Amino acid sequence: MLTATVRARRDGRDRGHVRLLDSATPPQGNLVAVHLFMYLALALAFTHEIALGPSFVGHPLTRFVWSVLWASTAGLVLVYRFGLPCSGRSDTASRL
Repeated sequence: MLTATVRARRDGRDRGHVRLLDSATPPQGNLVAVHLFMYLALALAFTHEIALGPSFVGHPLTRFVWSVLWASTAGLVLVYRFGLPCSGRSDTASRL
């Protein structure tokens, strides 16, 4: 389990407020790697669920409907995470 350490800095300006210090903030590269590995984990979980899940083994209609739902969700993630920002048609283009 991942845990984060929060250290309080109290002085005249930050009276009663808690903020993360720079040393507690992970580097940006680590966040990108974790984000990409989460996509991989979702793909592996989906294939495992379809192959071995008791709700899907021997039930082709259920397997088809669940696959369509997952594919639709993956398509929306691709469009809104990569498609729109790369095309510049969204205000999220500057955050990519």
